[in-house]
Amino acid sequence: MEILRKHPPTYFTLTHSVTEPTTVAGYDVPVGINVEFYLPGINEDPKLWSEPKKFNPDRFISGNEDADITGVTGVKMMPFGVGRRICPGLAMATVHVHLMLAKMVQEFEWSAYPAGSEIDFAGKLEFT
Repeated sequence: MEILRKHPPTYFTLTHSVTEPTTVAGYDVPVGINVEFYLPGINEDPKLWSEPKKFNPDRFISGNEDADITGVTGVKMMPFGVGRRICPGLAMATVHVHLMLAKMVQEFEWSAYPAGSEIDFAGKLEFT
């Protein structure tokens, strides 16, 4: 879950069309305008997360924080979208992640990361 919070599969949600006039952060948004949500902005919001810039793999295990990635009980993070536009591959992706991790544990030789070393989580854009 923490990796999905820090590095979502996409940076923006699907485009949504505004159906009634509203105001967001002081900006008037008229009917018919298309809007998108910037996911890292939500995932790094200090009002929603303690130490949002820190990568903490135990964040969800400890019970201190929770997040429903389907958006049913509230939206704190939405790596696969929410509501009726949620990614249809969410269940399959979840199963594949578990299978991939199991295969990695089985096939790789693991060792501890050197103490005192820092991992570089800086992202970069590349074409594949």
